[in-house]
Amino acid sequence: MRYYDAENAGLVEDIPAYRLLAERFGDPVLEIGVGTGRVAVALAEYGLRVTGVEPSEAMLERAREHAQASRAAANLTLHQASMLDFTLEGRFRLAIVPYGAFQHILTQEEQLAALRRIAAHLEPGAGLVIDQGNPLGAMLADDLPVMTLERTFPDPETGDTVMQQSLKTFDRPTQIETITWVYDRMDAEGRIYRQISRMELRHTLAPEMRLLLALSGFHDVEFYGGYDFTPYEEDSPRLFVVAARGEAGL
Repeated sequence: MRYYDAENAGLVEDIPAYRLLAERFGDPVLEIGVGTGRVAVALAEYGLRVTGVEPSEAMLERAREHAQASRAAANLTLHQASMLDFTLEGRFRLAIVPYGAFQHILTQEEQLAALRRIAAHLEPGAGLVIDQGNPLGAMLADDLPVMTLERTFPDPETGDTVMQQSLKTFDRPTQIETITWVYDRMDAEGRIYRQISRMELRHTLAPEMRLLLALSGFHDVEFYGGYDFTPYEEDSPRLFVVAARGEAGL
């Protein structure tokens, strides 16, 4: 949590894609997995009405701080809830699940539950966007775990340099990747302070995603390989999914 904003500070390339999709489908916008508000605040600043759902109160508190420090507060509403069982008033024209948030759901049963919850909050014909890394990258990765340097960035509290490394393992039968993040912060005297964080992510292949969406009341599924809407291919960096809610729902 301490380093979350700092390590994602340069991530802005997905914002224009969400703006274009909001122009296509309309607003209000529902964001699932709003985190500290990186996407939601940017869209609210753009003038869109955004409602964010996030299970972590600590993340939401930081999102509120970001909104108050910008022009976004009047257009942004935040709720603490799980994507599996949230209930909100009103209906939305676009729902987005940005940057791997959907991957935190580790079973197909729970994925279906989340997608059906989202569908229940959308108007007929409304859009849904799910962004995740290309699952084929994990499928084709070497089985030997290797510590990889991901990035370096300044610690937001001290200004010290932080080196972020990762160790990844992948279980193919469940399609679940376990990532151990290692953060090494070096102070001015050369002392190293280490923080370790572990997470699990499920990689959903494109055909499986299409089936899950169909079972949840979505159609007209489009697969893109990135935020510039290039066609999805085996070596694409992302699996960027756009779908529409059926007129009759489930």
